[in-house]
Amino acid sequence: MPRMSPSSAPALHPAYARLLLLQLRRHGLKAESVLAQAGLVMSELEGDERLLDRERLRRLVLGALRASGRPWLGLEFGAAVPVLSHGPLGLAASASGTLGEALALIARFLALRAPLLRLEVSQAAGGLWARFETEADLGEARTFVLEAALVMLERLLQGLCARDFAAAGIELPWPRPTWARHYAAFLASPLRFDARAARLWLPETLAQAPCLSADPAALAFARAECERRLAAASPRLDFVAAIRRRLQACEGDYPDAPQMAAELGLSLRSFFRRLADEELRWRSLLDEARYARALQLLRETDLPVERIAERLGYADASNFSRCLRRWCGRSARELRAEHR
Repeated sequence: MPRMSPSSAPALHPAYARLLLLQLRRHGLKAESVLAQAGLVMSELEGDERLLDRERLRRLVLGALRASGRPWLGLEFGAAVPVLSHGPLGLAASASGTLGEALALIARFLALRAPLLRLEVSQAAGGLWARFETEADLGEARTFVLEAALVMLERLLQGLCARDFAAAGIELPWPRPTWARHYAAFLASPLRFDARAARLWLPETLAQAPCLSADPAALAFARAECERRLAAASPRLDFVAAIRRRLQACEGDYPDAPQMAAELGLSLRSFFRRLADEELRWRSLLDEARYARALQLLRETDLPVERIAERLGYADASNFSRCLRRWCGRSARELRAEHR
């Protein structure tokens, strides 16, 4: 099976995208407009477990930052995410015996919720370092992602032990921003800027601190579920990502289902069965690719709507316009105006 392109690689569980939109609404902003600019529709995020790809995550974050005018939005967002949003990973961490054990579990299973991120936990004299790295270049969205991840991690750990984090520390690999006063509202640990990496320091006293919600039975259950999902994730994600990559590369010459199945080395029946296993439909994936391409052409070119419709494989512009209305409730003119 072909390897997925970096931009279409799975990046983040949709629960976090839904929470980000909620955060925007709390600021009185139109979340749907930000969503449309990212090439997404709400139906893709509601009740769906498919991971958001890297490129649309990047667009969503940049759109949220622009719309809010709050460069510290990543801090706010990280603080607003409840532990239950992390699924079985959150349960496993909460049921761990110590903060160090919780960190190790998060590092092992983080790919279930955020494969874009990697958490490396290393022992050092007097404590532990927990270092976040992004698996792809996110450009200006990188700061948001790392700040949100650090806030979520620190708050989760602090909530597990209810101890003072004054002896802990957080390092950030960028200069102190002009709005740095906002960090104190969301992070308890002392900060250091211009560091080598985005990481959290836990002294031994905190790393060995018992979790107030430690529960061996719940831990065993949650860890087993995480292991099961991790084992099942790789082939499943490769299958869906391969389809999306193929469709994203099209310029109007979209394959039909039998062609797509043949390219993946599957019978048509197996192809539809695997889609059903993912609770996906071929038509939905095709619409998703066409919508993302339509937004790109409307945003980045001055092509007439008729030409865009032709590029996307529509017989005429009226069919394309009806599809746009169905996808996002807007006309081509309205979408183009929003992006200009």
